[in-house]
Amino acid sequence: MTKQPIEAVLFDLDGTLVHSEAVAARTVDFVFAKYGAVLDPSHALAVTGKTWSAAMDELERLAGLPAARDVLLQEILEEYRLRLRTEVHPVPGSENAVAQLAGRYRLALVSGSYREEILFALNMLRIVHHFDPILGAEDYLNSKPAPDGYLKALRLLGVDPARAVVFEDSEPGIRSALAAGCRVVAVRYCGSLDSRSPWLSRAHAVVDTLENVHPAWMESALS
Repeated sequence: MTKQPIEAVLFDLDGTLVHSEAVAARTVDFVFAKYGAVLDPSHALAVTGKTWSAAMDELERLAGLPAARDVLLQEILEEYRLRLRTEVHPVPGSENAVAQLAGRYRLALVSGSYREEILFALNMLRIVHHFDPILGAEDYLNSKPAPDGYLKALRLLGVDPARAVVFEDSEPGIRSALAAGCRVVAVRYCGSLDSRSPWLSRAHAVVDTLENVHPAWMESALS
């Protein structure tokens, strides 16, 4: 069956446009360690692909919280926002890919981060003006892997999911995009997704970086 033409491209942020997932995991480790709690590496990675609220739910389930939830979350956010300024760098090709795609398609961004972190990262890359809408954790109810964020962005765009492509790096993100009915490109640069994950094979295309992503590639790989 011939796929619908692409009208919109939706991006995740962390791990997809910027290499920040590992920074978030290190931040969680650092704050928990202040309270004498040592996390298993797999527990720190519970933040990957989720809103901070959902990540705290997962950390509480997996390891327990060594302090009051609100206190921990505030400390994690403060530390993470400091580290964003020095420890985060772009996924190779992200700025150019976004600029090229914006010349052909409508672009939206759907992240589990809060707006403050999102706008900092997009302004750092000088690409914030290419996205409308920009949705963060404040803007939709259920975290990825639920499809809420992508479905809201598509409603705001007025675009059918079958005519949209999502760039994602994590299992919750890929599941969210697929549940929304979109085609998915998995981005492997940050290593957020285990190479053995069955969700990787469900992506419609896989790229290591965004360096060779442009409209002609999109039409070839996804149409």
